[in-house]
Amino acid sequence: MSKKPKSEAEVFQLFTKMKLVNEKSNLLENPQFLKWTNAVTKGYKDSQAADMAIASTLARQHGDKGLAKIIAEAKKVSSTENVAAKLEEAQMKNWLNQKETADYVLRVLKLEKDGYISFRSPLLGTWVSYVKMMKENPYKLLLVKMIATK
Repeated sequence: MSKKPKSEAEVFQLFTKMKLVNEKSNLLENPQFLKWTNAVTKGYKDSQAADMAIASTLARQHGDKGLAKIIAEAKKVSSTENVAAKLEEAQMKNWLNQKETADYVLRVLKLEKDGYISFRSPLLGTWVSYVKMMKENPYKLLLVKMIATK
């Protein structure tokens, strides 16, 4: 494995080698995380592909909801808000590439429980952004879902 990973498998191997696997709190503030993302970015010719590989590795480790929570928390901290924005966009592009539906993402983020949508969840913004990226109206979809549950 090179220090400049060029595939998602190599990205994950480096993630493991740098002992980021068990890191839970403040992952994006960890100096090892910054070294890892720099290595991944250097390994890929396209920075967007690198961001998507990073997001894919983090989702593999923490799950889509776990990654979305990490991103939501990191967006609140000035030192990590830029990397969080890149990760959020990459996570959504990964979903688009996998052709994930708005309903799938709503379920994965656990925004709907017993037919009710949690409007207080900080992850709702992630879902709204994803639906907009799909070129759909998220508010119309929410309204249709609310009407359908009555």
